Amino acid sequence: NKLVELGAPHLGIPDSLKTLIYGVALKSKVFGLFPVGIPASEIYDVYQNLTSGFQLIPSKKYYDFYSPTIDKSLPYPFWDDRDVDSNSVTGYLNYNQTKTLLSNLKHNTTTFNLAESLHNTLDSSYSQTNGVKVYEIVGSNQPTLGQIIETYYLVWPVNLLPRRDELYINGDGTVPIYSASLKSDSQDLSGAHKIYYVEQQHSNLVSQSGTAMQTVKAILNETNPLPTQVKDQKISLEGRQISVDQDTSLDLYDDSNNHTGLNSSGDVETNISNTFYNSLEDSKHVFIKKSASKVKVKVKSTKTAKVKIKVRNYSA
Repeated sequence: NKLVELGAPHLGIPDSLKTLIYGVALKSKVFGLFPVGIPASEIYDVYQNLTSGFQLIPSKKYYDFYSPTIDKSLPYPFWDDRDVDSNSVTGYLNYNQTKTLLSNLKHNTTTFNLAESLHNTLDSSYSQTNGVKVYEIVGSNQPTLGQIIETYYLVWPVNLLPRRDELYINGDGTVPIYSASLKSDSQDLSGAHKIYYVEQQHSNLVSQSGTAMQTVKAILNETNPLPTQVKDQKISLEGRQISVDQDTSLDLYDDSNNHTGLNSSGDVETNISNTFYNSLEDSKHVFIKKSASKVKVKVKSTKTAKVKIKVRNYSA
């Protein structure tokens, strides 16, 4: 009579929208030595026909929880400042405008409609638990993609040089917090008997020794106390995002010379605890959580032009 969900992306994730529009390369190493992978262009081609990929795009209900006109820390997934689909609609795109964007960019509308049909049925039924005790275990205080931004380097006197940017929000590094919990300060669609918050990344929620899985054991045993790291209120995202643009490298180093950024092979490494690295084509981003140790930020341009650095601060 129990259902325990760990980091479930009920209402979708902006990461899926990013993969659909731009493609994301998959990289790995054979025996930890020989790099292999699939380029972003091939992922882009395959993703267009994956119903599951479209099901992971933020659904219509997602936009009820995230509204930039109310709180800029809760943004809509796509900000089209430069009208990439040439339909004269700019700014924060709502659900229907995002759907139009994908159609105008020639993405697979048939697959989109299949995914939309699923969410129209599913998203309204989460609170109907039929007597089952539902427990949500939600990762938080991890920088999670919240918005893709299409804008320009120069906006005056005319718009010049397209650029892309990313904005991060609270979540587990993959799933935004409200998509997993189905509960915000103003609404609750979860029907959950209890929602627990842990400070873990999405991929670690199923780690056997991790806080989330220890919480699952406590729920099933009904007698064991919960781990002390588990909270019954969301854990706020606190830290600093630093972003740079084209022809610029961005690296973090701690006092022991541990590194977060791209290594010599061009692969992402995150060897400093509580730091994060991501990129979207030419734009590069690091996030340094408040709990991280002291780090040095190294920015290097391959050209002589001045480097534009954007810093965003996150506080509770």
